[in-house]
Amino acid sequence: MPVRLLPVERWLIALIVIFAVTFPLGALACGSLNTAPDSSPLRLLVAKRYDDLDKQMNALQVAYEQGKIDELALLDGFRAFYIADPDLEPNYREWLAKYPASYAAHLAHGIYYKYLAREARGCAFVSDTGVMQMDVMEFYFRKAIPELEQSTTLAEIPVITDLHLLDIAMFQGDRERLNKALSESVRVSPKNFIVRRQYMLALTSRWLGSPKAMQAFLQTCKEAGLSESQTGALEAMVLADDAWVKIRQNRKPEALVEYSQALALARDNMKFMTPSLYQQMLDESSYYSSH
Repeated sequence: MPVRLLPVERWLIALIVIFAVTFPLGALACGSLNTAPDSSPLRLLVAKRYDDLDKQMNALQVAYEQGKIDELALLDGFRAFYIADPDLEPNYREWLAKYPASYAAHLAHGIYYKYLAREARGCAFVSDTGVMQMDVMEFYFRKAIPELEQSTTLAEIPVITDLHLLDIAMFQGDRERLNKALSESVRVSPKNFIVRRQYMLALTSRWLGSPKAMQAFLQTCKEAGLSESQTGALEAMVLADDAWVKIRQNRKPEALVEYSQALALARDNMKFMTPSLYQQMLDESSYYSSH
């Protein structure tokens, strides 16, 4: 029997089709695929080599849980699924159908939907983002969350899952789920850094917090026993956000000093900075120095 869609579901699907035609995403995946080695997760997914793919990605999670790799290496391993290409959806479904109890399959599927959502939304402030974009974002987030939540039941330390659930909560402005994702990550991995870094991003003034909230969280990270390099990277984020606020308070000289301090800390602790965070600090410092 054909599946009957509710009017709102038909409307959302129509929006997604319009969005896909207007803002095609496939070229991104093709560019990444052309440079990927044959054994890369993306190539395995496209080639439908689900046995090899599932074994490789779950082995990565096991290696992390056994202390053979750190959380940054684990995070890097799952970056292959950040490619927001709608044409890949059947491949993810086939992988999951073949391995319904696979942690990696559920996690990858959730990550994929999350990045379709983020791609739909774009990078502008909410006030500058269209209703259609926000609706498509929410459509994909609703598909991502169940996959991610299911994955938490299939691994001992699902810290990557917690990071992506926290990221979705940040985009949705859901403080309760934001705090829940952080708490769960700390419960299973008391000294994890990557979820704390994402939580610090959520506490920036452009999202759900303020420099004061960030400073308070930085102190809890120090008390939790994070390394000096890790807290140094987090402190760089605090300084950059405070600088951004000071610019809006017409306190440009103070802001430029803080941008300089933030960049110095970031460079000293690059292992724990994401390239996008560092580039944002660099771009803002350069822009406000010349304007």
